[in-house]
Amino acid sequence: MKENWEIRLIDEKEILGFRIDRLAKFLDKNKDAEDFNLLARQLTVMQEYYDILVKRIEKAGLLK
Repeated sequence: MKENWEIRLIDEKEILGFRIDRLAKFLDKNKDAEDFNLLARQLTVMQEYYDILVKRIEKAGLLK
């Protein structure tokens, strides 16, 4: 049985992955958005954070 922190870690990765996908699709369709540059930077940071979560999950042996 997974620990509470393990469940939260996996959930956070899944939610973040969903948000990354939505933001990337938005940016693809709205290149003239007022805050495009800020949102593009945000997407980069979100992707980096996602990668860190994946590495933590792998290290904990939680990947299926």
